[in-house]
Amino acid sequence: MYQNRFVNERGLLWVYNRVNGTYRELHPSVICCEKDMYAVKPEGKGKDQRLESIVLAQLDGDCATGVRSVISPLTGLPGLYVSSLVSFFVGLQYSRLPSMREYVTTIWERGIKERMRLAAINEGRMQSEIDAYERSTGNKIDVPAKTLVDTFRRDRLKLVVSEIPFLRSVFDTAKVVAETVIRVSWQVLRAPAGTGFILCDAPVVVVPSQGVRQVGFHVPGTVTYIPLARGHCLRLSRPYRRLKYRDVDVVTVALINLNIAANSDRFVMGPDKGELENAVALSGCAITNTIPRVTFKRLQETDRGSFDTAAINPRSYFYLPDGRTP
Repeated sequence: MYQNRFVNERGLLWVYNRVNGTYRELHPSVICCEKDMYAVKPEGKGKDQRLESIVLAQLDGDCATGVRSVISPLTGLPGLYVSSLVSFFVGLQYSRLPSMREYVTTIWERGIKERMRLAAINEGRMQSEIDAYERSTGNKIDVPAKTLVDTFRRDRLKLVVSEIPFLRSVFDTAKVVAETVIRVSWQVLRAPAGTGFILCDAPVVVVPSQGVRQVGFHVPGTVTYIPLARGHCLRLSRPYRRLKYRDVDVVTVALINLNIAANSDRFVMGPDKGELENAVALSGCAITNTIPRVTFKRLQETDRGSFDTAAINPRSYFYLPDGRTP
């Protein structure tokens, strides 16, 4: 389990909950645990948990092997296979979060509502949608087109997006992120004795250059941090260079920890309560973040379609005194 690499001598982690402002010392097995998050829930049938119990369990095991090999290489620099495992590990840590589920679900909701809005322009359009659906699925819709149009216009239509879009996106997004990660410069940062890196529930921390408000892997000057273990953190940047290991000082570790804490959605974790309290206070995450990860905005809407944008909202970021990213 990922969190096991950060535990204290008792095998536990201190966890700060941004929602209720509490600190608790917990076992990693009960931290950031949401029941059935990756379960398939077919209508009228029992939950299918094989995605988590078999597929993700196998991937987590393989990726953990890759991370261990990067942290403690046995023979020289890790090769392509190990780099691929670590890249996919980063992709999964980015794609399998509750905040990503919310993002994917919102995209599907907006897309379906827009299709219904266009279909409800008049009865003729709605009937065309009904006919197309019946031809493609073989299922009959007994509700008249006029009734569907009236239901939508009166906002009486309840839309429910199933878990399938998110579950598919977990692997699709992880692959896209992994393909990006493997093409950039890697540094494994090693913390000095007596200190180390903390962890949060959104551990892929994308930090833009100071003063830049656009957030993303491909924004020039961006540095990405992924804590790998208590004493090690992966630093990604451009342009591409060979993997190197770099010993960092306590100031650099502290700044990276502030960025990790500020990037959290709900939980921040570390082996030492005092260190965690300091990171929470200085990063500003003692206050619940009410700004969503992504903001959607409709720029244009006509009877023929619409144009929406989605922007990642920046978090608080922390830099060296000269403005450089740690």
